[in-house]
Amino acid sequence: MKKILLITLIFAGIVSAQSQERVHQELKQTDELIKRARDVVEPANNPEAQKALNQAIEIQNSAWDGYRRKRFRWAYSRTLAARQKARDAIEMIANAPERVQAEIQKTAELMNEARPAIIRMNDPRARELWQMAEMEQSAARDYLRQRRLRLALRFTLAARNHVGEVLGRTKRLTTPEGVKGEIERTQRLIEKIQEQVQASHNTRAQEMLSKASEWQVQAYNRFQTRLFVQALKFTFASRDLILRAWEMATIDIDTLLVQLAVTETEHLLDTWSTKIANEGESEAQRLLDQAVKHQNLARQFRQTGNLPKALQETNQARRLLNRAIELLHIEEPASERD
Repeated sequence: MKKILLITLIFAGIVSAQSQERVHQELKQTDELIKRARDVVEPANNPEAQKALNQAIEIQNSAWDGYRRKRFRWAYSRTLAARQKARDAIEMIANAPERVQAEIQKTAELMNEARPAIIRMNDPRARELWQMAEMEQSAARDYLRQRRLRLALRFTLAARNHVGEVLGRTKRLTTPEGVKGEIERTQRLIEKIQEQVQASHNTRAQEMLSKASEWQVQAYNRFQTRLFVQALKFTFASRDLILRAWEMATIDIDTLLVQLAVTETEHLLDTWSTKIANEGESEAQRLLDQAVKHQNLARQFRQTGNLPKALQETNQARRLLNRAIELLHIEEPASERD
């Protein structure tokens, strides 16, 4: 009896020492474990494991309820109980080698799909997470060969979570509709200037316009196959070439040409600068800063009537913006990549 009382007092002392923040962290850890257990248990069609998982969820819900009522000691004990139930549910599945093998294969497929997007990223944290996932997945395979199923399952799930975290950093910063809007804007520009370029009888300008049209077709094709990054690259390259063709076809740099070029750059700034500033990597933000400086100079030169310098500065600003936009991590479905 004294031993039981002593254990109870020790436990009460430990729990009472838990701060609100610590209890909150424990609750979140249990949430993560339950999430992993769902991924394993729900596809397995194992009634006993599903029952244990349901109990874990129910107990965890009561733990959160206790936390919200500021019953921190009680919430702490309940979340530990929920965590054990979740472990029990995973353990029931982990005892089946074929199930562990299936989970490892599932992680491998996710990593194969994610690899092109990860390689394209210029993000040190993403690379770090990816390396961790690769090491965890390798460890999972080793443990499977050693028939240490619980460890194999734990490591492949950890790898999958890290891959998911990396993919979360690559979520597209624009929508397909936004990419489509850029393609349509380029098409309107082609239609606007093609008559003037053809009428100029400038062979080089006409060749450039023809090439721009080819790139615009490529942009449409990439968009149709949901390769949004490539679609943007082609349509931006087409747009720059169109403006160069018009400049070449124009005897003198006039106000209309400069106004069009400045307007195109202003459009990119209005549409993309907030996304680049808030969500782009450091290199994209650096390019944005440079583009803003060049565009400010373009505005100043235009106001003072120095049209050639205004055109030069706004063209430079636009090209910097194009590069910055390309650095944004725009998600492309792996199954539909080239």
